[in-house]
Amino acid sequence: MSMEIEYKAKLDSLSIFLEKLSRKGAVLGSSVLQRDYYFDDNDASIYSRGESLRLRKEIDLNTGKDDCWLCFKGKREDSKIKTRSENETRIDNFPEMKLILEGLGYSVSLAFEKKRFHWHFQNCLICIDTLPHIGDFVEVEGEDEESVNAVCTELELSLPPEKCSYAEAVEKKCEEKGFDKRCFFFETVSEKDGKKDAPDISPLSGKIAFVVNRSSGSGESVKLAEQVYEYFGRQGLNTHFYDSKSFEKIKACLEELAGDESCSLIVVCGGDGTVRCSIDAVCGTQKPLMLIPGGTENLLSKELGYQRSLEHYKKILAEGRLRNLDVAKVNGLTFTSVLGIGYDAETVEMLSKTRKGNITHIDYLWPAWKAFWSHEIPNMKVSADGEDVFSGKAILFIGNISRYATGMRILSEADYNDGLLDLCIMPCENKNDLLRYIVMSLFQMNSYCTENIYRQCRNISITSLGGSVVSQIDGDPGPKLPLEIKVLPSAVKVLTA
Repeated sequence: MSMEIEYKAKLDSLSIFLEKLSRKGAVLGSSVLQRDYYFDDNDASIYSRGESLRLRKEIDLNTGKDDCWLCFKGKREDSKIKTRSENETRIDNFPEMKLILEGLGYSVSLAFEKKRFHWHFQNCLICIDTLPHIGDFVEVEGEDEESVNAVCTELELSLPPEKCSYAEAVEKKCEEKGFDKRCFFFETVSEKDGKKDAPDISPLSGKIAFVVNRSSGSGESVKLAEQVYEYFGRQGLNTHFYDSKSFEKIKACLEELAGDESCSLIVVCGGDGTVRCSIDAVCGTQKPLMLIPGGTENLLSKELGYQRSLEHYKKILAEGRLRNLDVAKVNGLTFTSVLGIGYDAETVEMLSKTRKGNITHIDYLWPAWKAFWSHEIPNMKVSADGEDVFSGKAILFIGNISRYATGMRILSEADYNDGLLDLCIMPCENKNDLLRYIVMSLFQMNSYCTENIYRQCRNISITSLGGSVVSQIDGDPGPKLPLEIKVLPSAVKVLTA
């Protein structure tokens, strides 16, 4: 059994203390983000004994490598410096260890994260910790009290030792601010855009609404949504289930939930159209979404890394993070993934005229064949950020994500959170050019098309130079030309793994 012997105090000025460390010859070691999960039983018996059971995931801020640890701490001993027994071991599989603890009857009672910078001085380890909304602390750890006291004297640490543990400090802050103490993380409780009066959003703190479009995709996706809903409920979360086969009812439900202050997270199960509707509803509200893929392509869900398994959503609940997502607007309409003009837009237009409910990839074959022979390549003028970049016949793609139908990577450099739209123009004079582009796109050979124009920009204008030209947005019919397209950076938050 090892002992934890440390002095801890809150720092009034982090910069002054760091300067002192450097002046004294302390050496900076690793810099990490620690996410701690404290487990207890239903009677809180571990906490009542003054002990703790902690599962930690530690991510190196320089390399991105992560380590996981399981730790049990005993009751504090009567001493001026914090002293208690500590047993800790490294583990290889964080999600599995969490499931083991849950299987033994324990559940997460508290979860928070801190940034930690390790310094080495004399024979002690000095940790500089920063916690959201709580502040900066210093910990001096050594083999015995004499070593710790000597280093504290050398560093002129005359501050009274902090008697309150990080866990106790987090619980107190959560009570003051109304945060969810199972989700006290930098992203979930940080002040938005530096505005102190902006509301803090914790996605697990209030009502979690599951909105399921039963007309999108297979029954397996709906079954997964129901399993995730049941699992979240078993974890003590405030879950509510809404489902319908009517897209209009789904849309109305999403709009209502977006304005519901008690709702802290909307979980959406549906295809690209349903996802676009949900993003349109919450755009600019800071209300986070979580997606469960339910349609044919699910382009955005795939780009964000969502997987069709219950284990994946257990992982999100255990260690998920809020990420920012750019949104695009075309003539006032929202799209999240890809806008197309040309052959693919005409295929979507033809399919929409005969579509009834759920579709599969096979449903695209006949419209794609008909569109190839009947398609008239659009003649258009394209401007990006006020600069004319193309005039002539072409097929065109604009988007926020790198993948397209059947896994094609037409917008290969697209990033859903870089504040930019990716624009790819493929000059195309005839059916032979069109067939060549289709084949090269299917075989991921777009980079060999040297005549392509590829730009990253914020605003795009497109006008027709003859005839009526249609577009498609996220697999549904879009507006006809002319088009005005702009990006809204970080307009939506999504909870992902």
